[in-house]
Amino acid sequence: MAQTDPEDGFDQIMVQSWNSVAQQLRTLHNELSGDRARRRERAERAVQNERYEQTRRQQQSIRLEQWEMDNRERLNKGFESTLNATVLADGDGWRKMRDSSLLQGWMVADQLEGNDPGYRRQIIEAKARLKDEWSKRHPETHIDAAADQ
Repeated sequence: MAQTDPEDGFDQIMVQSWNSVAQQLRTLHNELSGDRARRRERAERAVQNERYEQTRRQQQSIRLEQWEMDNRERLNKGFESTLNATVLADGDGWRKMRDSSLLQGWMVADQLEGNDPGYRRQIIEAKARLKDEWSKRHPETHIDAAADQ
């Protein structure tokens, strides 16, 4: 029969090339769609996890506040005894306390300040002593700022 026409051969090559390009584009499109879906799923999971963590933290905070309310009197007595045995003790032994202990005493006094009105005079005295001692050791800083750090 007849010879193959060069144009037919060229047409076949073009059709095969276009089919190959179309196949690659379909594959790429499917991969991109899958990637998008996986990212969306990961983002949704991350949002769910964050909501769960936030709820868990809120529940823990509520439990801690409830525990503190239930045990406030016992906590106050412990804080009072700590200050009485250290900063408010007779003598100057408390002046030899480490800086970290001074800061802890300040934080204990802070805890009592809003929660134990019957101990107000002792809190004022303890804070004055701690502030005075801290100023002697560290005149460039305030004990309140150091305790916050």
